[in-house]
Amino acid sequence: MKKLLPCYAGLLLGAAVGLSAQTTNLVLLDFETTQYPNNFRVLNANGATLSQTTNGGANDFMRSVNGSGASIVYDANGSAENISNFTVSKTVSLNVTMDLSFSTSGNSFGIYIINAANEAQGYLALFNVNNSGSNDTIRFSSAVVNPTTPSTVGSIPAGSYANNQDLGIGPTGTFSSYSFSYSINANNEAVLSMTAGAQTSTYTIAGTSAFTNVEVGFRLGSSSGTVGVDNFNISTTAIPEPSTYAALAGIAVLGMCLARRRITH
Repeated sequence: MKKLLPCYAGLLLGAAVGLSAQTTNLVLLDFETTQYPNNFRVLNANGATLSQTTNGGANDFMRSVNGSGASIVYDANGSAENISNFTVSKTVSLNVTMDLSFSTSGNSFGIYIINAANEAQGYLALFNVNNSGSNDTIRFSSAVVNPTTPSTVGSIPAGSYANNQDLGIGPTGTFSSYSFSYSINANNEAVLSMTAGAQTSTYTIAGTSAFTNVEVGFRLGSSSGTVGVDNFNISTTAIPEPSTYAALAGIAVLGMCLARRRITH
């Protein structure tokens, strides 16, 4: 009868795995085909030249040359609103990964989480390469910003960023990997997190009523050179609510009790 204990343990472990976070890939653009003009809509070029390279093969990428903070939004047909929206909740987070290159110090790349009901409302996480001397900086706007006017990044409060000495990122024109996530906490506040190199910074926009139906946009700060974007990926992660884990714990206790009862009889 003692063999029943491992059986119950295996069953419960399988249940726990089944209830763990589940990630679903939604978008993957590698720019090796003509994907930029077909999958992005310009909100405000702000003087930048937005294009896709034509080097062929694995060298193709999306780029922004000059201009002060161009903004674009991911849109699968490239022309209309409310085509490529994503749903975020207290149990579903939105994840974005990409490879970036910067040709010049001071250039930047931002992720907008845009209110699908009003594209003049969004949250912003921003990365500046060599923002001050040799420092790379992850920054967050403290409130809602307007993605259609990318020259304005809103208030960047002290303590909302990580200012780092040499993350080894550039500016060399070499691509490095970055990631971003948008989630909603128990207080219905927007939570932004960005990872650049070995540094991850997270910021909660306190007192907000977080957007749940959103679009994903870029802010490309290439006023002194070129910003390149490659291997753009969007996914969502569904995480069970705490009550689900509580139910699982109850099942575990019941399973152990039944196993012990079989052993002692």
